Amino acid sequence: MQIRIDDVIIGDRFRHDMGDIGVLAQSIAEVGLLHPIVITPDNRLIAGRRRLEACRLLGLVDIAATVVDFGKKWSEVIRNLDTLQPDEQDDVAVFCDEENAKALELIYEANAQFATNPDECAVCGYTLFIERHHFLPKEYGGTDDRRNFIYLCPTHHRAVHWLMREVNRNNVDGKIKFWNTDGKADRPLFEFYFERIAWLADILKESKCK
Repeated sequence: MQIRIDDVIIGDRFRHDMGDIGVLAQSIAEVGLLHPIVITPDNRLIAGRRRLEACRLLGLVDIAATVVDFGKKWSEVIRNLDTLQPDEQDDVAVFCDEENAKALELIYEANAQFATNPDECAVCGYTLFIERHHFLPKEYGGTDDRRNFIYLCPTHHRAVHWLMREVNRNNVDGKIKFWNTDGKADRPLFEFYFERIAWLADILKESKCK
């Protein structure tokens, strides 16, 4: 596809010293742009900063771009990656790592805004046999950062995991009953879920990364 050069969003991660852009621009002028730049669907640049600046130097308005959409099925993402050069694939990996780091920080900060007492359950206030729960589960990349912890009694620890688990034929009846009764069986858990966890559960259900 073609995209306007001025519409490409350049993040902070790209180097400022890009070498002799003039030589690259001359090459593009003579033989054309051999490899498109790589962008996200919202026009953020993943790879190809030197090519972008060389085309800008030539006074070009548009530039060829390959779009890598991480929201698609992984089979489609992989097919896109297979068309990229090895150094561009490395740039994609760096981009993903940086995006994951940003996402982790936002999730941890969201959890850290709530007061945490490691000696009592965050749901019911119980003070015996307290267990540590990862707000962002480890299978989704959660770490032992102190901001990623919630302290729960054993009963509510199991309950939070149950609420975050995807609906399946083994638990659908219990979940429907829990939602339809407005959480009357355990009102503190119902309120805790919607106050602190529901938005994260929705994100994880849509996520293709584990």
